[in-house]
Amino acid sequence: MITHQQYPSILILGRPNVGKSTFVNRLIGSRLSITLDEPGVTRDLLSYLITIEDKTVELIDSGGVDRYRVSDPFSSIIEERVMKAAQQVSQIIFIVDATTGITQPDTKIAAQLRPLSGKVTLVANKADLTHLDYLSDYYRLGLGDPHPVSAKTGHGLQEVLRLVTHTFSAAPSDGDPLSIAIVGKPNVGKSSILNALLGRDYAITSDIAGTTRDPVHAYIRIHNTPIQLIDTAGLKKAKQVNDGIDYYASRRSMACMSASFATLLVIDATLGLLDQDKRLIRHVIEAGRRLILVVNKLDLSTMTKPELTTYLTDTIPELAFYPILMMSATNRQFMGPLTEAIDSLVEHRHFRVPTSELNQLFDAMIRRFPPRSKSGVLLKVYYATQVGSDPPEFLIFVNHPDAVSSDFTRFIEKRLRLAYPPLHGVPVIIRFKPRRAQRD
Repeated sequence: MITHQQYPSILILGRPNVGKSTFVNRLIGSRLSITLDEPGVTRDLLSYLITIEDKTVELIDSGGVDRYRVSDPFSSIIEERVMKAAQQVSQIIFIVDATTGITQPDTKIAAQLRPLSGKVTLVANKADLTHLDYLSDYYRLGLGDPHPVSAKTGHGLQEVLRLVTHTFSAAPSDGDPLSIAIVGKPNVGKSSILNALLGRDYAITSDIAGTTRDPVHAYIRIHNTPIQLIDTAGLKKAKQVNDGIDYYASRRSMACMSASFATLLVIDATLGLLDQDKRLIRHVIEAGRRLILVVNKLDLSTMTKPELTTYLTDTIPELAFYPILMMSATNRQFMGPLTEAIDSLVEHRHFRVPTSELNQLFDAMIRRFPPRSKSGVLLKVYYATQVGSDPPEFLIFVNHPDAVSSDFTRFIEKRLRLAYPPLHGVPVIIRFKPRRAQRD
């Protein structure tokens, strides 16, 4: 069962190019939001969990609010989402630019925020000793004192945070959430899947490839486990990455995938497995991450589910060991199987096989299928033990590790997976180590 994780929340908003993402990056201590001088880089609501004096707080970076930017097809959607979020969050930090004075978008945003003024803190960014000329102008917005800060240097940020969070109650943390990255090429339906899991329109969805730029974070619980969902920017081929936004978006997507507890890799049923999809699958498996393959747009495919499954496992045989879910993101009936697949990975994340049980399996397996070496050397298997669980790693002691063939390694992996269903969806690492002959 999916429930929504609740934390005290702070929305960071303002017009484009006032330094919101730099402000957020400074607070979270990492460059997680893309920061470029080009306005309108951030589009979605980007959530991050931070701890402030024993208080777990959700910090939300928003897209720049400026309906007058007709060059951005998402400007009206961004404004609608941001103002809806403003109604729901605990506190709001409204950022203006201390070097420019009040602009038309500043005035419009302030008018929309005045009914919420009790939870609004006005912050004048880019303020230092040489840029305070316009600071007094911002009293005219009717949102109280403008607090001067410099997101670039960090000056004044902690004071603002303490002011904003002083009414928040301290609550015990239940640990870092498990992160699940939603990955795939542009326009395969990643954001639609995120919205379906959340049960609301959270990430912006569009037929325009490249709509999502930053990784979009959202928080849920599956049973009692906190989960961080990360909708990543669509991964383009290297030759299609033609600007700074695409470059940084791709780098962050790959980093999220490598670091996450699990990956939902989304492909288009009408296109099949593209070379890029194959590389991403290999990347996830080799990184030791859990994998669920999501085949979206099933309603548009000319192949049936069994035909698609056969095609996928014939193309990449390892996929037989991972969940393959076929769906149409516009029809949310897939939610049950998807939630069950995620829940299974979470439930068995610490799965271990007792050494005695593991060796009973190996004894029976070796008696029935004696190992063949790749060099003609007689290969002896002495015993096995599990030495890791994230991902599961098995150490097998033999007389000649160099004589172990890749076929024998695959055979052991298959037998382990057949014997232990909790290994479904999880990369399995098998290593061989020598044992001295005199101990035979």
